Amino acid sequence: MCRPLMQSTLCTLLLIVVLIACGPTAAPLSISPATPAPTVTGESTPGDTFAYNYAFGLTPAFEGQVDVAGAHLYLTCFGVGTPTVVLDAGAGMTPDTWKDVVSGIYTHTRTCAFNRAGYGWSSGPVEPRSAQTHAKMLRKLLATAKIEGPYILVGHSIAALSDIVFADKYPEDTAGLVLVDGAHPDQCERRRDALPPESPDDSEDLQAFRSFFIDCDTFWSRITSESGDRWLDSSGDQAREVTSLGDLPLVVLFNGSTSGERGDISPDLIAQLDQTKVNMQGEYADLSTNGSLVVVEDTTHLIQNDQPQVVIDVILRVLQVARGR
Repeated sequence: MCRPLMQSTLCTLLLIVVLIACGPTAAPLSISPATPAPTVTGESTPGDTFAYNYAFGLTPAFEGQVDVAGAHLYLTCFGVGTPTVVLDAGAGMTPDTWKDVVSGIYTHTRTCAFNRAGYGWSSGPVEPRSAQTHAKMLRKLLATAKIEGPYILVGHSIAALSDIVFADKYPEDTAGLVLVDGAHPDQCERRRDALPPESPDDSEDLQAFRSFFIDCDTFWSRITSESGDRWLDSSGDQAREVTSLGDLPLVVLFNGSTSGERGDISPDLIAQLDQTKVNMQGEYADLSTNGSLVVVEDTTHLIQNDQPQVVIDVILRVLQVARGR
């Protein structure tokens, strides 16, 4: 069953997708493409030369590093149309993590990908790092590059934190939000609390899994390259403060089955840990009265790489809803 998204559900997102909530099955997705993107020379900061677009196999309508508050943020855009889809990569990843998604979106509307300051193809650093700082810099980046809003933000992993803050802080600029296996501020504590007491009979896989959650104060710095300055801790606090996004079109995609990634851990415990994740992702979906929760099977954390068509279909559905508002 499905939660409604502006009265349009997402129940037809391929056989591999399970939707949680309520409502009738929607008709198959059918959206007419916008005018194809013109073939133009990418723009860049004087003196800079970029060859990153080769990863997308497309000619960008815009490509370059944009000076934002002393940092040089990499941005590339394809296609034309509005709202603009903005793809926000996870920890330490480059924009080409979205290449398979871009190919399915840019013929429908303008589609952009970027890197946060100091990571991937952007230079930095910027202090203080936080979700609020990143949201502010993203808005400035798009304005400076003359990429007009409103925007549909698509955030993978830790990008969910700053994209939630962006949607809350700049509602007039936000037409929709898609979270792709988004990090949750409390995921360390929730998973730690779901584990049974330590036992001499614990398998090596369970011992290794448990080690990630022994010290939640250092959790982020141990799992991602972007947390040396602890910005994710403050970002989690800032995202946690967002309690409502009104009726913003919002879809939360997440990896529904992690048994293949856990090794020798009992099925009952895996089910309990997976339910913990369902609960956290459900809290994200509940931020909007037009929020939907989509469980994606046969994938890892990198849903945009493993199941790009699911991500494409969800973005196009949100685009359709945003254009109809």
